[in-house]
Amino acid sequence: MPSKLELSNFQPLSKAKLQANITKAEILFYQGAYTVAIQEAEQLIEQKQLHFDACYLLAQAWANLGKADQATFLL
Repeated sequence: MPSKLELSNFQPLSKAKLQANITKAEILFYQGAYTVAIQEAEQLIEQKQLHFDACYLLAQAWANLGKADQATFLL
C-alpha cells in the first residue's frame, strides 16, 4: 500500500482509460468483491491518479470490510 501520495510525478491517464478503470472498480465494489475493488483503486492511486472516485471507493471498500483505518494513508 502506498504511503502519502506525491503529486510531483503526476502522469494522467487518458480520460477514457481512467473512466474505464474507475468503472471496473465500482462494478467490483457493487458486486461485493471489495478486496479486488481495493486492488483496482490502489493501482490507480499508485499510478499517481489522484482521483476523487478512486479515493472514495477505496475508503468505502475498506469500511465495508470493517477496516476503515486502512484508507488513512490518503491523509
